[in-house]
Amino acid sequence: MMRVLVFSEPSIDSIKKITLGILGKLDGYETEVAIIGDIEQSGIDSIKRYGVHRINILKGDTVQTYSPEGYTNALYAFIKNHHFDVVIAGSTSISQDIFPRLSALFDSGLASGVKDFYVENQHVFGIKEIYGGKCLVDLELLGPTPWFMTIKPGALNVSNGTNYIDSDIVDFNVPDCEIRAQIYEINENPSNRPPLEDADIVVAGGRGLGNEANLKILEELAETLDAALGASGGAIGNGFAPQEYLIGQTGTQISPLLYIACGISGATQHLSGIRNSKKILAINIDANAPIMRMADYAIIGNFHEIVPAITQQLSAQKIKE
Repeated sequence: MMRVLVFSEPSIDSIKKITLGILGKLDGYETEVAIIGDIEQSGIDSIKRYGVHRINILKGDTVQTYSPEGYTNALYAFIKNHHFDVVIAGSTSISQDIFPRLSALFDSGLASGVKDFYVENQHVFGIKEIYGGKCLVDLELLGPTPWFMTIKPGALNVSNGTNYIDSDIVDFNVPDCEIRAQIYEINENPSNRPPLEDADIVVAGGRGLGNEANLKILEELAETLDAALGASGGAIGNGFAPQEYLIGQTGTQISPLLYIACGISGATQHLSGIRNSKKILAINIDANAPIMRMADYAIIGNFHEIVPAITQQLSAQKIKE
């Protein structure tokens, strides 16, 4: 049977949604998880719901803080010792940094940034968007194993794991290596809002914002809902929102329970990034905008008036509770 390793980035208090989405698609395979650094019991418990055979905690002096050489060396040593057929992770900044290095070290195939994958007859296939999401292509990983694959965050639906196994938890001591690129400081987003790829609720604005100052209207709604804040390519192209807010084909793909789109017309690239949203509420003055046809709920009107009214109502409800 094919042996699969899922790499989960270190996160003390939780497991990224994309990791759980990957594990949910691997039921029935001999799957292990590799984690670098510490993780709380709640994170361990969430992994165990997906039938994972073993959870491996990689530890050592060279992985106390992130570095490309340290993390690459840690995973290379672990994979080489355990002979996996395929290694899968979410397509994040860390995996994009180290997976090409690992692929080169093993002289094996890499499919990066796919939106879905499946295993058939001991072969691994990835599904990737091209031409701005207008076409889908199947990619097959060939050649020597282990193969490597990264999945776009938000691309997979997260199922409730029901195949609980009391997984073995094993420490793996990472061998030392030379660290040639050292990271002295990581500037994280000071906001308390959840990241786009993990958020249950996302509020986003488009070209209809009109200017950067109007982003504050959406920020107030996002804070009230404990939601992530995003934007379309039109808003970012006009300087209304920062690049890290981008939702779509070339940005973050999301899978929230609720997506609220304000002043977003619905270009193809943006729609490809929100297809996995459970429910979509669109607010737009144009009743014929493409996103209005895709939305579960549509409000025709000016978001400058509608969004503050929603925020006020929600805030009043919170006070009552």
